[in-house]
Amino acid sequence: MMSCALIMFSSAQEKAFAPQQLLVQLQPHTNLQAFQSELAQNGLEQTDISLLSKNMSIYLLVWSDATISNAQAMSKVRACKGVINLQNNHFIQERETIPTDPSFANTWHHKNTGQTGGTTDNDIDTPDAWDITTGGVTATGDTIVVCILEGGGANMNHPDLVNNIYHNHHEIPNNNIDDDGNGYVDDVNGWNVNLNSDTHSSGNHGTAVMGMIGASANNGIGSTGVNHNVKMMLVSGFNMSESSVIAAYDYPLTQRKLYNQSAGSNGAFVVATNASWGIDGANPANYPLWCAYYDTLGVHGILNCGATTNQNFNVDTGGDMPTACGSDYMISVTASNHNDQRTFSGYGATTIDLAAPGESVLLPSGSSSYATTSGTSFASPCVAGAIALAYSAPCASFASIYASNPQAGANYVRLNLLNTVDAVPSLASECVTGGRLNVNNMILQIMGNCGTGCITPYTSSLVSNDGGMAEFNVGSFSPNNYIYIKEQGATTWDSVGFSGSNISISNLTYCTDYMVRFAGDCSGNLSNYSDTLYFKTDGCCDAPQAAISVLGAADASISWPSVTVGTAYTLEYAPTGSGAWTSINNVSSPYALTGLDTCTVYDIQMSTTCADSSSTNSNIEQFETTGCGACTDVAYCAVDNGNTQYEFINKIMINNFNLITGDNDGYRPTENTGVILHPGNTYPFSIQPGYTGGAFTDDLLAWIDFNQNGIFENSELIMDFSSNSQVTQNVTIPTDAVLGRTRVRFMIFGSSSTASPCFAQNFWGEVEDYCININSNVGVDAVDLENQISIAPNPNTGSFVLYGVPLNTNISIFSVDGRQMGNFSEYQAGETLDISSYPKGVYLIKLSVNNQSITKRIVKQ
Repeated sequence: MMSCALIMFSSAQEKAFAPQQLLVQLQPHTNLQAFQSELAQNGLEQTDISLLSKNMSIYLLVWSDATISNAQAMSKVRACKGVINLQNNHFIQERETIPTDPSFANTWHHKNTGQTGGTTDNDIDTPDAWDITTGGVTATGDTIVVCILEGGGANMNHPDLVNNIYHNHHEIPNNNIDDDGNGYVDDVNGWNVNLNSDTHSSGNHGTAVMGMIGASANNGIGSTGVNHNVKMMLVSGFNMSESSVIAAYDYPLTQRKLYNQSAGSNGAFVVATNASWGIDGANPANYPLWCAYYDTLGVHGILNCGATTNQNFNVDTGGDMPTACGSDYMISVTASNHNDQRTFSGYGATTIDLAAPGESVLLPSGSSSYATTSGTSFASPCVAGAIALAYSAPCASFASIYASNPQAGANYVRLNLLNTVDAVPSLASECVTGGRLNVNNMILQIMGNCGTGCITPYTSSLVSNDGGMAEFNVGSFSPNNYIYIKEQGATTWDSVGFSGSNISISNLTYCTDYMVRFAGDCSGNLSNYSDTLYFKTDGCCDAPQAAISVLGAADASISWPSVTVGTAYTLEYAPTGSGAWTSINNVSSPYALTGLDTCTVYDIQMSTTCADSSSTNSNIEQFETTGCGACTDVAYCAVDNGNTQYEFINKIMINNFNLITGDNDGYRPTENTGVILHPGNTYPFSIQPGYTGGAFTDDLLAWIDFNQNGIFENSELIMDFSSNSQVTQNVTIPTDAVLGRTRVRFMIFGSSSTASPCFAQNFWGEVEDYCININSNVGVDAVDLENQISIAPNPNTGSFVLYGVPLNTNISIFSVDGRQMGNFSEYQAGETLDISSYPKGVYLIKLSVNNQSITKRIVKQ
């Protein structure tokens, strides 16, 4: 038996090594000069020695005599004093963990060899990352969960997915009891928002999404996901209403909160969600609760991946939900192909974070097969899978972060994810990172920071800035930290050590630009510096910005925040365009303005007096007193539940007032057109629909509240068409219409039910509201013009538009000293006037028509 073992040992060949080189470990504090002298005495001359590891006293020894073999050199080195260990300097091989799955060679996104005609190595380098981790559990044994939000469900019985499906083991199935106390009954297999059960449809889209994240490896089936092992939680059954979406996200949030609160004894360690769906062209400002939900998820440790639009447009300007949400915890993903090109999907230098493979990727399909598919729907779960893999990195110091501070853990993964992309020139101006996901780079960076045990406090932030004092928070990465601070332009940093997460710095110079950075202090071992924060101290003599509350037809309340160095405040107001400013000194917040004119637009501005200076005036704010009529004084029914994914109101016309509005995400708030209509007269009204794809036949409707009772009655329906192109209706204003400002409502309605002006359910389409004036005086006089015409924007930065302007109006622009700056004849309502060449300041606009004229004021900033 012994001879057999010796034969086996002797037949094993030592791996290739570098000739004339050895690795030597010496006793600490060994005198290197004496060591080299002893080597020379032993016959190993002309040596060079260089330090490789200070912690372990390991050196690289090189000699010049090629006739001395490595084995001979070893005997000479071993005879020297102070030698602990030595070995050959072996060559290493690049290693990759390649799964045995039969179709793995066809998954270019994992390892791109040009097998699909693409560019070699334009991939996410998962085989290299798998040398370190293949997923499943954290360094401390937490089972990693990714939540897939998929309205149509997924085939959880697909043979390449079934072993990686999440099951809630704290719940007893089908006993109609909420065993784990999470608020969901019998949620063993995730949750269906619509059915209130854990029953799911087996949608093919969701099957492919799951496969990208965690198709099993080395099981003889298909290929593999970004993770060989991971648990995938399914939430399904939701529709495109915001309430349904929030309900869907609430399940993974509930499970992660329970996990955090119970130290892992309940709930689930959900680290990421994936949303491979959304609303093209949606404005995030109209979805504040939905967007804010991502911040809440992030606080509890969940990052959220979103697939951006599959249409080739700029999301920065065109919008998208949810990928245009501004939350740090929404990771917005576009799709790239095997040449690192984005060919069909959305982009955005400020909204889209990175690209990931999403074109012609091989993923699970149907009941048990695989198919090639394309879409940002599959790029997003690629990133979600990478987030899950990051949490499986064998790094105890990283694990301690997310265990004590889940939000800090999410922040840390986000930082490493976005900072390690492969830079792609064509993406440089198309996404925040300018690159495509690289999973191996991310894992290597996490492991590289792991060895020091002292992690950079990368979440440092300015908490408060008041009166020469600034407070900062650096998170909980190290019990002790250092702050470094200096004025911008200074050469020397001031530093001070502190314990805990927060530090306040006082005696800062007012109104001064500063730079600050931090380092963790781990028993004298300092981390790398954090990113530098730039901030300006409080204490500038700035004008306050007023907040205005209209109290009635003749009253308004003006309030403002105090200015640190302010000693007094001045308020000025005037009817817009009049130039008749009233100035009030030494006002206190809040200040009551009384005696105002009914139904009048006012300009207001403020300034601050300080001990040694005075501020310039604030930006002009505007408000309108009430008493103008039902349009703004009466609460009409709100219809803000339209969905413009397919159709929207592109343009409306009221007499000579034309306005192209485009997609407004379902509802355009009330706008005063300035249009005056007269009882007994007939005027054209038009609606032009807009479509994101094919043109559908939709209901195009409009109502006018003629009796100003705040209700759109059946008798007030003025347009009712079924069409997919612009429609026009001549409308006669009833002779008994109530005079004053009233509301007109336009609607495009694409759902199968019956449209109504106060439709309460979700529907395909959009609503827009406008104010019009019904006036009995048929002639145009100066009063009519004054009320009819509006200017936007005012103030402006170089261009503006006049609304409600009658035909054949001539316009002249004058400086305040009477010099004529420009003249425009036969101005068309809605036409943009360019004053970009004019100096900043106040200008007077004279409008002349039918022997009448008025003057309005504009401000160029």
